Amino acid sequence: MNKKVKYVHCEFHGDEGIMHQYYTSEAEEGEDVIMVGPAKIEKDGRVLDNAWYMYEGSTYEIIIESYQTKEGMEQGTETPEKTTLTFEGGTPKVEKTVVNLVKVEPEPNVVYPTEDQMLSFKDDRKVVTVEVDKKVEVKKCVYPMGMYGTLDWEKAEVSYTEEGHSIIKCTMSEAFYNFMGTIVTDVILQLDLTDEEGNEIEPKAEGFPESVVFGSGYNFTFGVNDGRFADASLNFKSVTPAENSYCTSLGKIEFTYGEKVYTTSTATAAVYKGEEKVADAILTTNEDETGLGLVVTAQFVEIGTQTPKEINEFGAYVLKVDSQSIANEYFNEETPWTDGLQGHGTCNPDFTVAFNIDPAILAVESVDPAPYVEGGEYSKEIPAEINITLSGEGAKVNSALVTYGMNTRVPAEAKVEGKVITVTVPEVALAENNIGVSVAAVNENGTPISYGTDGVILLAYQMPKNILVPTEVTPADGSTVKSIATVELTVDSKYGVGELNTNNVITVKKDGAEASNISASIDYATGDDMNKMMITFTPEITEDGTYTVVIPEETFYDLDGNLFNPELTYTFIVDKSTNIGGVEVEDANAVVEVYSVDGCLVSKGKKADVMKKLVKGIYIINGQKVVIR
Repeated sequence: MNKKVKYVHCEFHGDEGIMHQYYTSEAEEGEDVIMVGPAKIEKDGRVLDNAWYMYEGSTYEIIIESYQTKEGMEQGTETPEKTTLTFEGGTPKVEKTVVNLVKVEPEPNVVYPTEDQMLSFKDDRKVVTVEVDKKVEVKKCVYPMGMYGTLDWEKAEVSYTEEGHSIIKCTMSEAFYNFMGTIVTDVILQLDLTDEEGNEIEPKAEGFPESVVFGSGYNFTFGVNDGRFADASLNFKSVTPAENSYCTSLGKIEFTYGEKVYTTSTATAAVYKGEEKVADAILTTNEDETGLGLVVTAQFVEIGTQTPKEINEFGAYVLKVDSQSIANEYFNEETPWTDGLQGHGTCNPDFTVAFNIDPAILAVESVDPAPYVEGGEYSKEIPAEINITLSGEGAKVNSALVTYGMNTRVPAEAKVEGKVITVTVPEVALAENNIGVSVAAVNENGTPISYGTDGVILLAYQMPKNILVPTEVTPADGSTVKSIATVELTVDSKYGVGELNTNNVITVKKDGAEASNISASIDYATGDDMNKMMITFTPEITEDGTYTVVIPEETFYDLDGNLFNPELTYTFIVDKSTNIGGVEVEDANAVVEVYSVDGCLVSKGKKADVMKKLVKGIYIINGQKVVIR
């Protein structure tokens, strides 16, 4: 070429049997020589491998256009340089097996096809049948996708008739709509055929559009009615009554959705008892100002009518709802595979909801003592016996179970007398802070009796959670000491010490006023004991006075994380003038007598209680002089 170019278009014009190709070749940085031809050009990672054959007796033209920019080539804004090369064919023609097209179903290449002439995933019309008048083999069966390459149809099925014809059945692959997202245009079936020996054929198609002949086979175009299945992923969040629940009678079922929905024009539902249809169900939406709602009601009606029906015969029933009956606001009934302008359209799949009817259901009328409910009052104690009064007689208890602690389960004794089920709680569970009691009981028909949850009587007894109080304090509460650096707290070993809330501030007061110069921190005690904590004072308390330590509620928890401490207050008296040798004068629970300095009895009782009542002054306690500051 006489100048450097970057982009070249090439058209190959030939005689009968020649494919007319149109290629673009992109040179790097402009080159003096650009190779054009199907065996030389790579595009999108593919080598274009259709050879240009030039046969004897025919004249061929290659028209070349060169461009400097891609935009100019694509938009036609440049004036290209153009040349035409003419060649006389020199390759002897190969005699090919002539194959005639006999029939194609559905009819291809129809501009305005009817519904029957279109393919459809939704209606399971996915098969194209091609009949030719020779025995052939299928070399390729593809859907050309332009710049996306090709997609394979499912493997073609080939059978032969007594007349020697070939029947080729090609089925659309789901990869078509998975790849494209939505097919709303045409699908192409491109067949590359050989004869029985694998030789190239010469396809003929008399009576069909000329465009169906393609290379060594045929090229058919089919309209697609729906392109793909509708997105049937719309599911309800809850259903009332609950699935598989028991009712004395039922006239409707309600479905709650997590988004606005509506019922479609084709919505259908019905109620079945076994294989027998016993009622239709009319689906309606509780509409808001937008015409959409969150709740869909399935109202039972007499079959073929609008008359409401209440189902009250004993038995198991199923409500069946057909797909595309309930949809979100973006769903388009006419083209259910497409998305709306603002969001993704979805509809319901086929689904069923099972429920049971028993007019003789027994209900729980009362429970003594009353169980704990979330947000209600705590139980005063864990009951040793629970009486469950029912709406009628005839109950049978299949099992009773008490749970507590770290998922511990123990059986409980249960008996039925008239309308009352009496459950005896095992002694081992009485010392727990909370228990769960489950009783599996049924009526004479075997229908479960429910309370608290479907299919079982479920009760809970919960003591207050702020009951984790140390069983031992060292030094003891109310003790007189010469100084104090730490206080050890011990809880019952069955609870142990779990999480410590170090964000809580433990306060220290001296003689009723805040001791701002003294801080207190809490930590686990050293050693292997999982039920001990240590409060450390910084600095150590050595100055005489009465010290009050306040530990806020929820400062420490048990090992399960369920129980925590209430607000705790401990008092310690620091008196360096006493002649005691140890840290603690004596047991805080010991009985003491307190006299004034003139010999009058002031108080008598447990030392811990007495010391808290004394006002500032000098007293004689158990014969020793003590100063209360």
